[in-house]
Amino acid sequence: MSQDGIRHLVDLEWDFFQATRNEGGRAPCQDDRETFYVMRTGQAMGWSEEMVAAWTADLERAKDQGRNPVMEKYARMMASTAPEAYAAMEHLLPPLDPEAAALARALTDQTVAWAEAARERFPYVCGSGRPIRSAEDGPYVTSLETYCYGELLTASRETLACFQRYYAAKAERGENLYIEIQTHTARLLGYGGLEEAERVLCANTRSCCHHDPMTNG
Repeated sequence: MSQDGIRHLVDLEWDFFQATRNEGGRAPCQDDRETFYVMRTGQAMGWSEEMVAAWTADLERAKDQGRNPVMEKYARMMASTAPEAYAAMEHLLPPLDPEAAALARALTDQTVAWAEAARERFPYVCGSGRPIRSAEDGPYVTSLETYCYGELLTASRETLACFQRYYAAKAERGENLYIEIQTHTARLLGYGGLEEAERVLCANTRSCCHHDPMTNG
């Protein structure tokens, strides 16, 4: 996997992220460049060269068209997290291609299945992030399912078809792309792998919850 290609992709995403405006003003995460690069790089490291190239081409096309796919991603998420607000601004977004939306839904469903399998193996790592299912969405909570679907709705049909081929091959081999991406992310954060991250988070959680009789006067 070309690190230069991934870096270029994440640079484009960061620029779009910086140009995204929120109702309540600039979000604190927009000033956390390091975390953004770790999370987005970890994701792209799980992709094939073809997927990175396809996603990058979509971003560059959006830039040429004056669109902001990161802003569109967050707007699409509002269909689940803030439906009334979404209904009022949906007409401002590019129309959805039904075939692309169906591909995005299928890819999201596969991601959710992988994430739920990962949670069985790594409950502390997976429990420290977003909830998995859209049923858990709220005004201040966005699930993995909603986030993933909103993001994939910004991609072209050709890019989504590329993703579908890769996901299908992974699933057929019994591989879990969600775990692979989380492993890349854990290593970028300084862990030896996902197993080490799980042990550390487990130990920290138990330490915080440990009952010390010496404090119970």
